[in-house]
Amino acid sequence: MGDQEQIQRLERSVAEWNQWRRQHPDLRPDLSEAYLYHDDLSEANLSNADLGESGLINANLSGADLSGVELLYASLSGANLSGVDLNDVDLSEANLSGADLSGASLSGANLSGANLSRAKLGGAKLPEINLSEANLREADLYGAKLSKANLSRAILEDADLSEADLQKTDLNGVNLTKANVSHADLRGIPWLIIMELTLQPGIIWKDVRYDRTGDE
Repeated sequence: MGDQEQIQRLERSVAEWNQWRRQHPDLRPDLSEAYLYHDDLSEANLSNADLGESGLINANLSGADLSGVELLYASLSGANLSGVDLNDVDLSEANLSGADLSGASLSGANLSGANLSRAKLGGAKLPEINLSEANLREADLYGAKLSKANLSRAILEDADLSEADLQKTDLNGVNLTKANVSHADLRGIPWLIIMELTLQPGIIWKDVRYDRTGDE
């Protein structure tokens, strides 16, 4: 369970929080399950806060201002991040398993190597995001905007990508075993990669839009 004093310090002032973190460089803050307290972190102004390596398990951050926040190596499993702005934020290697990111904006964010298994990303804005080598097993990406994203070598087994926009996305080496890509838009992806995807076991390939010759 998280530390209520730490949560209250963060809510009072980001400047105070960042100064406290500089004074305690070896401490990994525990803000987990912030929703259990009367004052959680939803709608909070956390712009430019240093939350790197913090424990934010099951924390409620829905609607919070997270612009410019530091979240490198943070643990956000089960956290509520619905509707948040995480554009260009570095979340590489972060643990977001089971997190709710529905409707969030992560344009240009770095989630390379992140754990997003069973995460909810339905309707999320993810253009040009870096999800290379990320774990997205059983993730909900229904209707997600992933144009020009980097999904190379990502694991998307049993993921729901139906209705997703995957135009010009890098799908080199991606694992889509048993994934649902029905009605997804894969235009702008090389023909050979399209053919390789269709051969993956159990993939649901129905009414997918793609360039028949690989030419735009």
